[in-house]
Amino acid sequence: ADRTNETMKFLRALSAAGMDKYEYIVVIGRTNPHREEIEDFCKAKSNLHFYRAVDDMARLMVETDLAVGAGGTSTWERCCLGLPAVTVAVAENQVEVARLSEKAGFAVYVGTSDDTSGDRILEALESLANNPEKLYKMSITGMKLVDGLGAARVCDILRETVGAEKHT
Repeated sequence: ADRTNETMKFLRALSAAGMDKYEYIVVIGRTNPHREEIEDFCKAKSNLHFYRAVDDMARLMVETDLAVGAGGTSTWERCCLGLPAVTVAVAENQVEVARLSEKAGFAVYVGTSDDTSGDRILEALESLANNPEKLYKMSITGMKLVDGLGAARVCDILRETVGAEKHT
């Protein structure tokens, strides 16, 4: 939902730094309260591609080299798809996940939405964009940790549990 408007924080820093040499995909959720501001900003820049409430997020993530995002559940989706990220914790329950993600080597944590700036996010992004070897290692690390088969394993355990209960 991006209640703290981290998207615009980053986009303003990006614009101020003149980062026109890359293409950016800007994706927001259906309930983002800052949709109009973000969409208008993106329309004014030829290298910003705006999307809202996409049905094919996995495709966009696979086609992307590096993400900027929150430290919530999308962390695991990025890992599974091998998408390194710069993360911001936008809720207290994301702080530990974001810290551990950085420690494990598949993300760079820049702090909470209260204590980080668009410039800090941009600095981390630029550092990674200029280090393809590190990006590659982060991608591989994430994919080794999350193989995308967890739901199937949970179903197997549930089937075994339910099956065992039926026989007792």
